[in-house]
Amino acid sequence: MKKAIEWHSPKEYQRGWEFNEDKPIPAKLPKPKSKYCKKLKGDHQFGEWKEVFFSYSKKEHTGFWEKKCVGCGHKKTWIAPDLPGPYWRLDLNARPSEDE
Repeated sequence: MKKAIEWHSPKEYQRGWEFNEDKPIPAKLPKPKSKYCKKLKGDHQFGEWKEVFFSYSKKEHTGFWEKKCVGCGHKKTWIAPDLPGPYWRLDLNARPSEDE
């Protein structure tokens, strides 16, 4: 008689799991991001970069920038590089390049 293997069983007994260091775990693989826009029926066409502001302070720079696809609204995010030093700080004067 076969024993039922469920989600709470040890990983090596579940289907699709081979306990091997070289192979990635199937459940942990990220989903590939689509380069295909359904509304434009082709590649995404992004607008200009816009800075993201926190809701509690509309004047402080955050270092986050994003642009959206004209057709479907797919977002692309850019974060400013960090400055060298003992504390982690973002370079708030950095701007994303147009070819990214």
